[in-house]
This record gives sequence, structure tokens and C-alpha cells, in this order.
Amino acid sequence: MSKALSSWFNSVRVLGLPDVKTPNGSNVAIVEWKGSLYVFFTGSRNEGVFCTTANFDKGDMQNWSKPTLITSQSVNSPAVALYDNKIYLLYHPIDCAKIYYHTFDGTKWSASTNIGLDADEGATTSPVATSYRGKLYVFWSGSGNDGVWYKTFDGKTWSAQVQILVQGKYIGIAKNTSPSVVVYKTQLYLFYNGSDGTYYAAFNGNDWTDITGLSGTIGCSFLPGTSPSVFKYEKLLLLLWNGSGRDGGWMSCFDGDGWTKQESFSYAIGGDDLAAGTTAQGYSFKNSNVTYRPFIFRTCGNNGVAMCDARNANQHIPYELFIEVADAGST
Repeated sequence: MSKALSSWFNSVRVLGLPDVKTPNGSNVAIVEWKGSLYVFFTGSRNEGVFCTTANFDKGDMQNWSKPTLITSQSVNSPAVALYDNKIYLLYHPIDCAKIYYHTFDGTKWSASTNIGLDADEGATTSPVATSYRGKLYVFWSGSGNDGVWYKTFDGKTWSAQVQILVQGKYIGIAKNTSPSVVVYKTQLYLFYNGSDGTYYAAFNGNDWTDITGLSGTIGCSFLPGTSPSVFKYEKLLLLLWNGSGRDGGWMSCFDGDGWTKQESFSYAIGGDDLAAGTTAQGYSFKNSNVTYRPFIFRTCGNNGVAMCDARNANQHIPYELFIEVADAGST
């Protein structure tokens, strides 16, 4: 294995949140807002969604706030996005096919609001969300096993829900999984796990590209019941997934033209204790000096929430690093 990733990332460490445990099958959600990083997670006893923060802009990555309960609804994984200078926290309650959200304006959280899914076509798994071209996009896996759907919000009104169709066919997303979305360059990218691999398509605001499969390109093979996770770091996309061999987290990198081969991220950081049925989540934090720094968070069951980060905040991970990894013969 190349020394590249292992020499660049710190080892994983827990956040040190008192009495925090996370359930199997529940991922964290992360967002940066006004110099702080907000991390959302689900309590282990169906206690709802909690939030903890740390002021990363001041370099404080050790002192996380006492977790605050945002909603007592029992949910799988929360989703979060920034839109209209507010934090939007979205979730799918375990006992229904609806999606709700709260907003945070810096002072207080709003009451829960239903985004209004069709009665005969609700959600079965956790939603994902992102801002794109002046609107908030919310995606979910349809309750009729008929692919991925989405709605948009313009700050006042929610659109009708739309089924994603590519060449007249709906997306064959694997059961009990959620898509992952990210805005990269001028397009919105949607990744999902299908019956035989990980796929993605891009959206330009009007049309979706053809679907591209990654299994034959980078060799990624996911653990059934888990979802992919993607985030933007400088000019790159980093894709994370939980390996099919129950061997922890894996990573590949995309520069807009091609993908590197897969690399064991768990091996690179000295081991991984991902909670069962979960996938690590990444976030690229931009401080006031416009320095980007990637962070990887994961739920760890009885150990709560853990993270790892770049060893040097003033460096960046060049694409050549991932090329080195690929050339080293990753499988």
C-alpha cells in the first residue's frame, strides 16, 4: 500500500461527548456555519436527533459542546444542508413515510414542518439534501421501490415531487439505502448503491446524464444495507463507502475526468470501528483564511462519534497523492 493517505491523515479519535452512544445503521450529518462545525447524530435508544458544535475557525477541535436535542422523533440518519442563511435539518421518522425538517437561524430552532410527500409515494429511508442554483433539493428512496425522488424549495414553496428518470427508467437503488448528493463544478451529482455496485448521474438543472457504474472502474464493493457518502474537497470529489468484506471504510477520488482505484481508508488511519450498517461521512471545512481541510466523521456505537482530520491544516491533498495510491496497486 502507498504511504500517501496514512501519512496525511491523523488517526481516528472520539469526540469525547459524555454518555453518547449511537445506534447501528445511523450516520452523522455535518455542516459548517459561521466558523463552527455542526455535527448531528441519532441517540442510541431512539432518543431523537442531537447536535454538537465546535469552533473550528479558531482551531478548537477538541472542545465539543454538550449535545442538544433537536427533535425527539425516532429516526435513522439525519440530513443537513445550508440554505438561505439557515441550517436545514431533515429526517424521516422510523414509523412513517414522511420527511420533516427544522431550521436554525443562529438563535433558535423552528418547529418541525412536513415537506408534503404524496400519500402513495413516501420515503423509506433517510433523506439527503443540498443547495443548488438558488433552491434546496431534498432526495429520498421511494416507498414503492421505484427509485429516487426529490422535491425543491425556493424559500417559500415546495415543488411537486419528481421521480428521477434516466433514459425513461427509474434509478434502481438498493433496498434500505439512501443516495448521496454533492454539488461539483456546475452540476449536482447523485450517487447511490444499486443491486450490483455503486453508480452516479449528474444533473445540470434541467436534465440528468446517463448513469455511470463504478464497480468496474475502481473496484468498489459495498456492504449490503449501507449507503455511499460523497463530499467535495477543493477541486476533487471524495467518495466513501463501507466495504463488502466488513473491512471498514474505503475511498476513491474523482477530478472531473477519472477516478482513482479504491484505497482502504480504515487501514490508512490505523483501524476503524464503524457502527454496523453505517458509512463514514466527510466534510471539507473552510476557515476564515480560506484554507480547506478535510474531516471524516463516523458513528461508533458505544464509543459515540469519532473523527479524523488532516495532520497539517495548511497543506492540501493533491490529486497526485491519490494517483500515487492507485499506482501502488490498490485492489
